[in-house]
This record gives sequence, C-alpha cells and structure tokens, in this order.
Amino acid sequence: MDGEVRKTKKMRILEEMFDKPIDELLRKLYVEEDLRLKQICEIFIGKGVHLTPGPLSQWLARLNIPSRTWGFQTGGSYGKRRQSQQSVHAQKL
Repeated sequence: MDGEVRKTKKMRILEEMFDKPIDELLRKLYVEEDLRLKQICEIFIGKGVHLTPGPLSQWLARLNIPSRTWGFQTGGSYGKRRQSQQSVHAQKL
C-alpha cells in the first residue's frame, strides 16, 4: 500500500455515487470548477452524505490536492492569483 491513501467510509460511498475515484472527484470540483469547500459539502449533503468543510479540507491534504490561500477575493480564483504572484516573486529572487 505504498503511497495509497486509506479511504474513509464516506470517501468510498462518494466514489460509488459519482462513479470516480475520490481524488479525481475532488480535483474536478475544487480545482477545475473552483468551488469552495462549503459548496462541495452542499453537493455531497444533497446526495445524502453529510460532510463539513473541516474534514473535507483534511481530505484534500491527504489526497495531496493543494488548498487555496485564505483571503479576500475580488474576482477570479484567489488561489490562481496567488500562484501567479508567487511566480513573479520567484523571478525576482
């Protein structure tokens, strides 16, 4: 079981419901669709799986899905802006 994440019962239930691995599902919702943790939880709750942002955040970490930085959003994804700011900073070094 090298590098494999031990999945919770809720993770396995969601994989079955959405017919895809949990890491793929969360990457699609959180990274590609840019949904907030609360929005993702609301989707899961609508399917009958109660989950709150705290444990969901822990899942992202366990699955090596980078979290977005907290901050005030003025349009677009703060996480994406943060990455571009880091790139500019890295170029200055």
